[in-house]
Amino acid sequence: MISQLFANSVIAAAAYTLVGLGFAMIYWSARFFNFAHAVTYTLAAYVAYALMTALHFPLAAAAPVAVTAAAAFGAMTEYLVFKRLRRRTASPLGLLLASLGIMVAVQNIVSLTFGDDTKSIRKTALNRVFVLGEAHFTTIQVWTVGAAIVITILLWLILHRTKAGRTLRAVANDPELSRIVGIDSDKVMFWTFAGSSAIAGIASLLVGLDTDLSPTMGLRILLMAVTAVIIGGEGRIQAVAVGAALVGAAQHLGVIVLGTQWQDAIVFVLLIAFLLIRPTGVMGRPLRKAAV
Repeated sequence: MISQLFANSVIAAAAYTLVGLGFAMIYWSARFFNFAHAVTYTLAAYVAYALMTALHFPLAAAAPVAVTAAAAFGAMTEYLVFKRLRRRTASPLGLLLASLGIMVAVQNIVSLTFGDDTKSIRKTALNRVFVLGEAHFTTIQVWTVGAAIVITILLWLILHRTKAGRTLRAVANDPELSRIVGIDSDKVMFWTFAGSSAIAGIASLLVGLDTDLSPTMGLRILLMAVTAVIIGGEGRIQAVAVGAALVGAAQHLGVIVLGTQWQDAIVFVLLIAFLLIRPTGVMGRPLRKAAV
């Protein structure tokens, strides 16, 4: 039982890492909680579902189209909504409320289009069960863990070893100074939203191939991912993975004591504890006061 719960925590942590990476990139650069990231996640799964059921696309063809659709949707929300709000000097709260409005609107459109009943894009070949000790896991779950590891490493390399990554970090640290030195921050934001949304699309397909789809599927995993980002600490890619590991462990190993009905409550109690005891997170740098 313990080994199965541990395996479940690793699988959950991988999904939270993927969604958390995309959310964190937007939050660190744009400085607001983008709740529209939840429906970006949802849209990718439903685009794949529509292609595979209505147009009979094979998974290999539907998956890249769905990820591209997620990237396009994220970039569109930045270009049409958030960019214009920033130019009107909207506050982070205003941007958050706009993203919440997008989430509610798109979630309802998905519900009206596809219905509220659960859908499935599962494939038998990808749900083959393997046994390791007492733990059972499927092929797609292994892919999810592998994707989380690979994307975390690639994103770290991009941010720290490429010119584009250094530009993004400069905009995240000081947008005004970046503009002064000639960096097109709007262009950086556009591609950040596109890339982050693509990662959400990948996560959506991997999780959707393992579980069922519903119009509200994005909100719950986003809340878990945001918790992972806060617990992990701001400014470091690897911190998202650390926070996701803690959230996954708390959620699945905590049921040994309290039961499955308390899974989400355990996570949010852990979040409150971190906010009270270590608000900068596990790997966050503590704030220092400067003497003037």
